[in-house]
Amino acid sequence: MLRVNDLTVRFERDEAEVRAVNGVSFAIDRKEVLGVVGESGCGKSVTGFSIMGLVPSQGGRISGGSITFRRDGGQTVELTALAPAGEEIRSIRGREIGMIFQEPMRTLSPVYSIGELIGEGVRAHLGVNRKQSRELAVELLRRVHIADPEERVNSFPHQLSGGMRQRVMIAIALSCNPALAPLSLSLDAIAEDNTVNIAEKAARFDIEGDAGTESGVAVTVTVGSTELTATTDASGDWSVSVPANATY
Repeated sequence: MLRVNDLTVRFERDEAEVRAVNGVSFAIDRKEVLGVVGESGCGKSVTGFSIMGLVPSQGGRISGGSITFRRDGGQTVELTALAPAGEEIRSIRGREIGMIFQEPMRTLSPVYSIGELIGEGVRAHLGVNRKQSRELAVELLRRVHIADPEERVNSFPHQLSGGMRQRVMIAIALSCNPALAPLSLSLDAIAEDNTVNIAEKAARFDIEGDAGTESGVAVTVTVGSTELTATTDASGDWSVSVPANATY
């Protein structure tokens, strides 16, 4: 579904050039989970931004490689060739690829309620009305284990805990039932709030259809540590564990 081949991303700063990503290659298909683990600053998040077409235009550029994505209709698109603000990438971003960002307070607008933050993309991509988008927002909050979703849908980001804001980010990313959900995490988010498992379990279901229907959402997890252990049991359930002596 998604293939990244020899991706290189550069940033120009004060007459110097920095290679944030240098020759990264991987592939992921539907229902797969791909873990990308590395130290802070090694280019994990920039790889995710490149997939989304969100590399900062001031100083940043994809200087090499390719990112091919197979859309819902079966056609293959070269994402690096699309204009960052163009119609095609905007139809993909949020609808077919929904990124879960690492820092909710830098991503969630403080002037909109949680219901509005979730509903904006749903109305834009799925064509539902405000009443329908609100109902979907409540269901999504319930799915990511936020208590009293009917009340929390009216809350603003600053009224939620850090863990709850991260779960709202998961709800927004999965609101349009995307094919791929890149998930960028810090180590403390895994240790304190079990965010990876919540995202994976929420991604299993078809948000638009019946709650018992499995979706084909693929999840890429990028984590800023080299000390994590990923395990999968016989049923296909997977988890990420943090060593007791890990520092973060």
